[in-house]
Amino acid sequence: MLNFNKKILILGFFLNFFLSEICALDRTASRENPWKNYYTETLKEPVDEFVSKAFELVQQETITPLVILNLGIGSGSNIQDILKQDVEVHAYDAVPESIEILNKRFRLYINNKLHLHQVFFEDLHSLPKADMIIAWRSLSFMEKDKFFNFWKNINISLKSSGIFVGTFFGKKHYLNRSPKRPQLFRMSSKEVTDLFKNFKILYLYKEIKYNKNLSKSRGVDSYSDIYKIIAKRI
Repeated sequence: MLNFNKKILILGFFLNFFLSEICALDRTASRENPWKNYYTETLKEPVDEFVSKAFELVQQETITPLVILNLGIGSGSNIQDILKQDVEVHAYDAVPESIEILNKRFRLYINNKLHLHQVFFEDLHSLPKADMIIAWRSLSFMEKDKFFNFWKNINISLKSSGIFVGTFFGKKHYLNRSPKRPQLFRMSSKEVTDLFKNFKILYLYKEIKYNKNLSKSRGVDSYSDIYKIIAKRI
């Protein structure tokens, strides 16, 4: 009976050790790939009101079918209503989990209305001609020295009277980020508007919010500082 109890104790010890190791691995994977959790959390998000407004504008300007590029599509929330219209969407994201989610979420549209591209923006040397480009919380994650060449591709891609809708991080923006990854680049109001010399800016909104939890953990004031913009290609 004593030997049996010892075996149970030993088995329990190894089981607890195994489970703790699995949990540790899961936490490590989550830290190394934060996008997986982020995409899962944003699956139920509604279309951003700026994106909805931009789509209304491009519908007024252009005869369908519309060609739309979504740069940094994530979980696809911003195209969930757009795909129900007469459109062709090219969606780009570098993260495999994004493409996996989109293949499941929009399986009825794949290779019909929706074309998925797993690629880094830095590796894109050209883009299809488009009536609308969505770049929501994506371009500021690029390497800054490569962003401006990519911006030239956006200018070339967007048709005359085409609509760009996107975001850029302001100077106060802070986000926890692995030191192994490129630093976020931030822009002033003038730097943002200077990008749109070949556009007519229709809406420009600066959203700055104090992040209480992040400020507490860092010990310094931290903010979400984002420019939201809709502009028409001249």
